[in-house]
Amino acid sequence: MFGTLFALSENFEESLNYQKGLKAISDLFASNQEFKNMLLNPSFKDNEKLDVIKEIIPEYYKDAKFAEWLTELVRRNRIGEIEEISDEYSRLNNSLNEKVAEVKEKFPEYGKNSSFTNFLTELLRKDKVEQIESMEGNTSGKSSNKELKIKIIVASELSDEQLKGIVNKFKDMYKAETVQYTIEIDKSIIGGIKVCVGNTIYDNTIDTRLRQIF
Repeated sequence: MFGTLFALSENFEESLNYQKGLKAISDLFASNQEFKNMLLNPSFKDNEKLDVIKEIIPEYYKDAKFAEWLTELVRRNRIGEIEEISDEYSRLNNSLNEKVAEVKEKFPEYGKNSSFTNFLTELLRKDKVEQIESMEGNTSGKSSNKELKIKIIVASELSDEQLKGIVNKFKDMYKAETVQYTIEIDKSIIGGIKVCVGNTIYDNTIDTRLRQIF
């Protein structure tokens, strides 16, 4: 159940917001016996329970996806698991935060770049840790005299500045001396970019984000 909510969030900021909403309900559930009894009492209708929750966390409940998830939790009579769900959700987010910090520390030249941080976070959020580990494995302890081959897949032509930025980023990432690149225009992509390095694919296209959401 918590995994489903985690997948519903479109970015790390949103997942943090969900975490705060869950904690607000969980803390009150644990500390207020009257509130807990009401949520667990079958004589109260689902919409009555949801109305009370809405009053408690209006700033979080206004998120349609979060509200829908909570509604399903109540309807399935699983609101009694809110403390466990909240704890596990927090563990997921905290673990993600730690992993992002760990990778940023290994790549200090990019760690201060918000775009790189967001890219890292989304890879890790979508269970693509192997891409980061592959990146680390290819850069750790290697000499910088190798040639790197990459394929860049985009929806439309890149400017010289955009192309240079992508090439330099992967050149530094893999500690390569030279980079050979090919560009493939894929009109089916809505936007964003996909970079292939051997069997590793760094996919930051809008299409992929939409598929992960729906």
